[in-house]
This record gives sequence, C-alpha cells and structure tokens, in this order.
Amino acid sequence: MLSNPAYTGKTYAFTRDYIEPKRRRSPNTRRKKTGVILRPREEWLEIPNPNATPAIIDQELFETAQIILKRNKALSTRNAKHQYLLSGYIFCRCGARYQGYIKKWKDNGKPNEQRWYRCGIVSL
Repeated sequence: MLSNPAYTGKTYAFTRDYIEPKRRRSPNTRRKKTGVILRPREEWLEIPNPNATPAIIDQELFETAQIILKRNKALSTRNAKHQYLLSGYIFCRCGARYQGYIKKWKDNGKPNEQRWYRCGIVSL
C-alpha cells in the first residue's frame, strides 16, 4: 500500500513486463512468457484522466513515505546471524556504512570471538 502510486490519484498503464521464467512448473505450457517483472517507473505510461483514481494522500506524503521505506530497506538486518547496535548508523570516510563483523578462533581448545565494525566496501 505504501508503494502504490494510485493512492496519490495517479493511474498508470504498462507497469509490468512478461518474460520467460527461470523455472517452469510444467515444461509443455502454451504460454511461454509467464514470468512477471516490474518495469522501471520511467517507462510507465500515466493515464491523464484526473477522475480515474481518487487521491487519498497528497504527493508530498507519498514521497516522504518512499524515502522512509528506502532507508528502512538499507538498514534492515535480513538474514543477520548477529545483531549489532550501530550497524548502518556510522559511516566510513569513503561514505559507506560500517557493518559488524565477527572473528572466531580457538585458544587451547577454548572458543574465543571478537566483534568489530569495518567499512562495507573492501579497499584494495
């Protein structure tokens, strides 16, 4: 709902494209292009009828929600095995976000670990 521009009163056509899927459930289907992907927003065709879709929220609120969603996606911790308090909030001199890392080793059979932050971009 937060990413659908129809809530701002705009209606678009040709927003999806049909492609050949990576995997097919049954190999002998008649329609070959059954995979669906979204086209870039620049390629969408806006329907100029102002009464096509009533506006529920204004454009400024929608754009603010898009910025928040983009930031949340950048800071999300999907598939993270360990939680780090400052991961994604502190930055390197190069502008990349710091990420949390862990180093594990055994010392005389006793497991040890050390956690630290480092730049997400590997410098050569």
